[in-house]
Amino acid sequence: MPAPSAPEPGEHVVYVPALTAAKALLSNAMIEAGWRKADLARALDCHAPQVERLLDVNHHSKLDQIERALAALGRRLVVDVQRAA
Repeated sequence: MPAPSAPEPGEHVVYVPALTAAKALLSNAMIEAGWRKADLARALDCHAPQVERLLDVNHHSKLDQIERALAALGRRLVVDVQRAA
């Protein structure tokens, strides 16, 4: 998922659920690190289907699992709250 940009006049902003955004950020971190799903599974000492579910936006993963995966990549998740438009 690309990083968001400021909307141009006439464009609509699309908001994604926090869990979906966290999964996209995990996927982006894997790509940046050159990691495959098998690499993450090895780092987390889990099986490939568990990593598949962790990255599946239709599967309700626990946020602590995503944080653990990001930590394996040397990253951490940062949450922010903003006023609604």
